[in-house]
Amino acid sequence: MAFENDSTATAPAQAVTVTDQLDTTNFDLSTFSLGPMGFGNYQVVPPPGLAQYTTYVDMRPATNLLVGINASLNSTTGLATWTFSSLDPSTGLPPTDPTVGFLPPDVNPPQGDGNVLFTVKPKQTTSTGTQIQNQATVIFDTNAPILTDTWSNTVDNTTPVSAVAALLATENRLSFTVLWSGTDVGAGISSYTIYTSDDGGAFSPWLSNTSSTSAAFTGVSGHSYGFYSIATDAAGNIEVAKTAADTSTEVLVQSTPTVTVTPSSSSI
Repeated sequence: MAFENDSTATAPAQAVTVTDQLDTTNFDLSTFSLGPMGFGNYQVVPPPGLAQYTTYVDMRPATNLLVGINASLNSTTGLATWTFSSLDPSTGLPPTDPTVGFLPPDVNPPQGDGNVLFTVKPKQTTSTGTQIQNQATVIFDTNAPILTDTWSNTVDNTTPVSAVAALLATENRLSFTVLWSGTDVGAGISSYTIYTSDDGGAFSPWLSNTSSTSAAFTGVSGHSYGFYSIATDAAGNIEVAKTAADTSTEVLVQSTPTVTVTPSSSSI
């Protein structure tokens, strides 16, 4: 989410607090992870998977300020909080001059812009189609809270289903077409990975993360091939793993016999 010190503001912001009350009914708070956060041309990226993070941004020499950033999630209440605090490098305290702050009026963007980001997954029990709405609050210094726009996400917790179309029991060509398709309730299928097995051996990927639904496969005469597909939908849900082929075929290509013609001789 983004915030901005309006270009018409009369002074820089010394402190900014962003709070976001997460939906504890539908979100799995154990999956919460802080993402990039920053202001102006400064951006910090915490290690993945953290629900609490503290750092300092040194704005010197351009501006004689340190900016303390503290981000955390209350795993009980679901309240996520980010604080940006201007600090005097010599005292470690907020500046005494009210005209000094880390976030100036946004006359020359992104000078007065700020942003925070997080990720969190829905609970496995949350039904596909459930809409989760989210809205944050931003406070500049001691001013009244400002509400952000409401963001709405539709949950997709359903895994896709796919299959490779039935092949002939015997293929009389070395190269033949393999087709596959699938269905998904929710975001829709984004890609397929097609696995193949040679003569009953272990399955391995033939095509990975393809959006195509057909391709030409080239085999070896006398070999049998099994195929199955695993689909991934646009929400990142992956089809349940398979242990057997959706379909299989044997490649049998008869070789053309070689005919040797011996010239006949005659005598007069």
